[in-house]
Amino acid sequence: MKKIKLFLFYFFLINISIKVFGQVSPWYITRGISGQVDEAWGVDVDSSGNIYWAVEEKDQWPFWYFNIVLFKIDANAQPIWQSTSWGSGTGFNDKAFVTKVNGAVVYLGGRTDSTANNTSGDALVMSYNTINGNLNWAKNISPNPDFGYQEIDGLMIQPDGIYVSGWTQGQTTSMDFLVQKIDLSGNPLWINSWDYNSFGKFDGGNGHMAMDNNFLYVAGHVNRANIASFDGQMDLACFNRSNGTYQWNVTWGGSSYDDGLGLTMSSDSMLYVVGYTGSFGNGSQTYFNKFSRTGQLKWSRLWGGSGTEDCRALVSDGDSIIYVVGTTSSYGNGAKDIFVLKYDSAGTLKNSLYWGGAYNEVASDVAIHEGYLYITGTTESFGNGSTDGHKTDALLLKINGRTMQAPDSITTFSNEIDEKNQEISVFPNPCNSLFVLQSKHRNELQIKKTEFKVYDIVGQEIFKSEIQDEKAEIHFDLPDGIYFLKLETNKSVQTKKIVVQK
Repeated sequence: MKKIKLFLFYFFLINISIKVFGQVSPWYITRGISGQVDEAWGVDVDSSGNIYWAVEEKDQWPFWYFNIVLFKIDANAQPIWQSTSWGSGTGFNDKAFVTKVNGAVVYLGGRTDSTANNTSGDALVMSYNTINGNLNWAKNISPNPDFGYQEIDGLMIQPDGIYVSGWTQGQTTSMDFLVQKIDLSGNPLWINSWDYNSFGKFDGGNGHMAMDNNFLYVAGHVNRANIASFDGQMDLACFNRSNGTYQWNVTWGGSSYDDGLGLTMSSDSMLYVVGYTGSFGNGSQTYFNKFSRTGQLKWSRLWGGSGTEDCRALVSDGDSIIYVVGTTSSYGNGAKDIFVLKYDSAGTLKNSLYWGGAYNEVASDVAIHEGYLYITGTTESFGNGSTDGHKTDALLLKINGRTMQAPDSITTFSNEIDEKNQEISVFPNPCNSLFVLQSKHRNELQIKKTEFKVYDIVGQEIFKSEIQDEKAEIHFDLPDGIYFLKLETNKSVQTKKIVVQK
């Protein structure tokens, strides 16, 4: 009987797929149940560099609805504990959209559904012990009376209580901004909602929040017809910290849809907001706005290409560097890739990177510790996603923000070969004007040819050719920099990063 218990415990742990490149190198982790859809939203890091990662899994019968699992992982990607899978007891969806650690407690904010209808969500806050992962409490903090849907997307911890923001359905309005304060045991202290210009339209604080000694700042959208409509503006709203009363708001946008999702306050007390815009640029693109704490727009930046961009997260490194994290279909390796943009406080783009495989990788949130970024989201290219029809697995990605280094990403289209047979070597790397491609298993895999393409840092194709042999020397003349090599055979597709240094 003891052997059976040991085996089950071991199997439970290796359900996390880990790819680590040295103790100080970037890495990524996937969490997934074969054949099921998994998601990840909230992430935070404590002062020791331990990561707290909230994952939603369809891991309980009838395997139709999400349950919440919290992981504690050290900076080298080694698991410390995982909480017991939690459902509200209703048997319907439960999601944690934001994670914040404070001393010996980590708090999650999100929603719990009371019915199978997605419009039945109630505001949810949870408290876990950081030492062992035990659940301290989980509470529905929806307003009373409850007129419909609520959700928590922003959460801040202070000695005097927990401040949350999100959206709520009103008695005579569609959706409104929600701000609320509860004590450290989850008991309500005050609650307030705000309807933009009393129009009764679809408003919501569906972005993050920030705070200072006197005020709460919440990002979101206003003046939309409904959740699927192509209208409305980004909104930054300010509320009094003592009782939640509305102070002021500023909107930004144009004639189409604009939403505010990521918000952070830098150490010099400036507010930075990111999201997506359909009003400016080329379709759905990322914007990055800087505001003062009185709502003055200092500058605005657009970023994107011919595809679509979605941006939900950003963090500041002191008062000089801001990292913007999102999802792009314009650049990178696959259908959608994760992007990281590195800006200075003047809005100058200093560097960028893209990460992903052949399918969809999506970023949801980011935390920072000592220059390392921890990005959470979903992947279809890695983990179980590579073998079970590319259903999403939860993803946690570590990137060195100071050097803008990410882990290598390799994926395959075929289930007929194992990972060791996928390898195509690229050397030397870094190179000057020559590199060598070598396929170790070309003959036994009956590979006829290898097509390769070279892309620059913004995803533009700059070189394309084919090789017929097991080993080939490739010559090209390119400026110093980072490039991406895409190798495609009748058996697999791989991407490699190459560095040119002359």
